[in-house]
Amino acid sequence: MRTAWLIGLGLVIGILGSVSGITIWRQRTPLPVAVMTVMQHHLSQLQDALKQNRCHAADSARHLQRLSQTATDIDAAFPGADGDFLTHATDLREKLNRAVTSAAVDCATLSQASQSIGQACDACHQQYR
Repeated sequence: MRTAWLIGLGLVIGILGSVSGITIWRQRTPLPVAVMTVMQHHLSQLQDALKQNRCHAADSARHLQRLSQTATDIDAAFPGADGDFLTHATDLREKLNRAVTSAAVDCATLSQASQSIGQACDACHQQYR
């Protein structure tokens, strides 16, 4: 009888703990995933344009600007990040700013910018994914 009571008590405590954990998990902010998803979308749009040889200045500039604007949210999306992470984020923002100011109007310039941005993303993801 005592064993059955202890097993029942253990199950109740486990269920309450699981519900609390799930509630806390759901309250997390979706900002980190959203920032990375938006950046991936715009980078893939640039890469698709390169593959199809459609390097229109207006389209590429728009995607580069959106990438640059979204990259400014990285620090807010990952509060408490360590120094290496912030260094990677700063490097990415610098590369994006150079790409935006160069106004990639041809496929060669856009290709260089896309590779540089992709390398900055990969360097961070290799360390933090």
